[in-house]
Amino acid sequence: MKPLKPKIFSMSHVYSQFLLLFSLSLISLLPIPTTRAQTNQTDKMALLKFKESITNDPHGVVGSWNDSTHFCSWVGVTCGRKHQRVTALKLEGTDLGGPISPFIGNLSFLRSIMLRNNSLSGHIPQEVGRLFRLQLFLLWNNTLSGEIPTSLGNCSQLRIIDLSANLLTGPIPMEFGSLINLQELYLERNILTGGLPTSLGNISWLVIFSVAINSLEGAIPHEIGHLERLSMFEIGLNNLSGIIPYSLYNISSMTILSIPANQLSGNLPRYIGITLSKLQFLEYGLNKLSGSIPESLSNISGLQTIDLAGNNFMGSVPTNLGNLRELSILGLGHNNLGHNSQKDWDFLNSLINCSKLEYLGLRVNNFGGNLPKAVGNLSHQLMRLELNSNNIHGSIPAEITSLRNLLSLDLRNNSLTDLHLPLCSTGGSKRVKKHVLKLRIIVICLVLFFFLLAASFAIFWIRKSKRKTSTFSAFEGLLQVSYRRILEATGGLSPNNLIGVGSFGSVYKGTFDSEERVVAVKVLNLQRKGATKSFLAECNALKRVKHRNLVKVLTCCSSVDYNGNDFKALVFEFMVNGSLEKWIHPEPGENHSLDFLQRLNVSIDVASALQYLHRECEQPIVHCDLKPSNVLLDSALVAHVSDFGLARLLSTSNQVSEGKSSTIGLKGSVGYAAPEYGIGGEASKEGDVYSFGILLLEIFTGKRPTEEMFMDDFNLHSYVKVALAEKLLQVIDPILALEGIEEQNGETSSYQTQLSRNIQKCILSVLEVGLTCSKESPEERMKIEDATRRLQMIKRTFLLE
Repeated sequence: MKPLKPKIFSMSHVYSQFLLLFSLSLISLLPIPTTRAQTNQTDKMALLKFKESITNDPHGVVGSWNDSTHFCSWVGVTCGRKHQRVTALKLEGTDLGGPISPFIGNLSFLRSIMLRNNSLSGHIPQEVGRLFRLQLFLLWNNTLSGEIPTSLGNCSQLRIIDLSANLLTGPIPMEFGSLINLQELYLERNILTGGLPTSLGNISWLVIFSVAINSLEGAIPHEIGHLERLSMFEIGLNNLSGIIPYSLYNISSMTILSIPANQLSGNLPRYIGITLSKLQFLEYGLNKLSGSIPESLSNISGLQTIDLAGNNFMGSVPTNLGNLRELSILGLGHNNLGHNSQKDWDFLNSLINCSKLEYLGLRVNNFGGNLPKAVGNLSHQLMRLELNSNNIHGSIPAEITSLRNLLSLDLRNNSLTDLHLPLCSTGGSKRVKKHVLKLRIIVICLVLFFFLLAASFAIFWIRKSKRKTSTFSAFEGLLQVSYRRILEATGGLSPNNLIGVGSFGSVYKGTFDSEERVVAVKVLNLQRKGATKSFLAECNALKRVKHRNLVKVLTCCSSVDYNGNDFKALVFEFMVNGSLEKWIHPEPGENHSLDFLQRLNVSIDVASALQYLHRECEQPIVHCDLKPSNVLLDSALVAHVSDFGLARLLSTSNQVSEGKSSTIGLKGSVGYAAPEYGIGGEASKEGDVYSFGILLLEIFTGKRPTEEMFMDDFNLHSYVKVALAEKLLQVIDPILALEGIEEQNGETSSYQTQLSRNIQKCILSVLEVGLTCSKESPEERMKIEDATRRLQMIKRTFLLE
């Protein structure tokens, strides 16, 4: 045994040491003037380090921070009265550029960081996790990148986090589940990946959760249903999948439930209208939902928007939706609703009570029977009525003319007869007779047209069978016309009919007399090296595709001219509004331009065409030469992608381009071709996405990528990225800057406020898509389907606000 005495001595020693430390602790708590001075100095040094990291300060905001005034009086700095410690840093909308200094973590009394609407870049420093008093963390609309720091989970007093409209990547930190006081979380319009953390269900005070327009995947965790105070749940335009958890429908405080453009499945529960009685916006479009539309929706008296378009809903539309007196948008298109019977329209009588209805979308469904006269009793506020691609019979009721504010009526692809509308008061009967006569002539011309085409094809087949040709496979599925007919259609290839010159030939305006149809004839310059291969590539591509946003090939010609030389031409639909090039770069004196929505629609059209080529064709196709001159606009300004002269077919097994059906060595135009093509890279979908990104930036900035200002490493992408960080209005096309000019006291507002907030926000989102698509590394570029969905979401946001 050890002696007892040493043990007692040891315990006494420890006890005495404890008393000494306790006494020193008490002394340290006494107020000492020098201590306060040191901590104040720490705040000042942290602010100076913040200033030091700022690389762009156009308004001289932090430039005014100097020793002539106390740091608590500096612009954007707020201090507490008692201890003179920095409690708030508010520098919103000051166009500051550069990274956020990690020394910001030394402002230990900081409660608010408000740096929204600037051009801050770099990563969010992990040091913000030291700010245990932080309540507001607002960094909306900057160019911050990298991952969201997990250390934010240490800031347990946080009430609002707004990191939206940046370039943040990586997952949503699971550590956010520790922020039990968080009420609002905004992460939309970034490039976040991964899933929704189950830990989010722990944030019991959360009211607003918005992560729309990202690249999130996986299922919606059922733990979200634990958020009993949740009012806004926005997760649209991601890649989320799986069944929507029923726990989501038990959150009685929900007012906005927005999940469009994902891959979510499942049914709407019958009781949705009972549990979600406060709902105002139900946005489920572009998913994989099925089942029937619950009648209980009619119980939600404040419902303003129902968007269920682009799903697999079936059955009848509830006949009690007229109870929704606040309803303004009802989107049910692209489903399987209806039974091809007259009863499909029973719900229409109920909708008469919806006096605020502005949009009714029923296209691409199974509605049958006659369009009832009750359509004329719908809300006089109705501006868009979409009934196309159903099975509607009979005539269009004259009562439809009662819809005085109707701007868009789409009845295409039905079995409707003539328009039984009221005749005009003067000369009405003559016009009707003339109209009937024209219809008869058109029918006769169509019959003759098809007869002539059939005859031409028969003659061609007979001639072709008598001689071998290496190009026959390229014309399979394309009817052909003679060289003589091409000459007749174009006035002998008259210069007066020349409407454009491309890489491998010239395009003429022509008219086929038999049907009086105006066409565009592309005549190949066979003296140009690669022209024949270009012709083969275009034929191979065009005979495989059919999409509303791709130019339609009508026929072709492969023959010899009167001098015995080979002659090849393609005949397309004629686009009366020409190419996109002339609309975004009009010549002096030309008085036409595109507004924001028209440019956005064109962008969506082009993205949809590429998505079809890349994802929906039996054999994927890479266009290889996307640029404004190869985008044509029809009479309604709908965009059609053209010129497949460089197009390449991709093997469905390994996605490698097939050189035998392509133009070897040529992969696009200068300024639009992906950088990897310059070092011998294979044609790829990612290359098309790059071209689309550049095109998107050009559409909204009005700057060509080939302008003299761009040289070496400074290109359109870097110009937008840098200029966007300085000021949005300096980047966009000046024509767009004239939209939404406000007038105050008879005078136009300043340049800063010419654009409405809504348009500014949407343009910023579009440019962010363009920047992501045109990144130098192919692996970092956005997939075309994601770009399409983002642009569609931006359009929805613009129209709804």
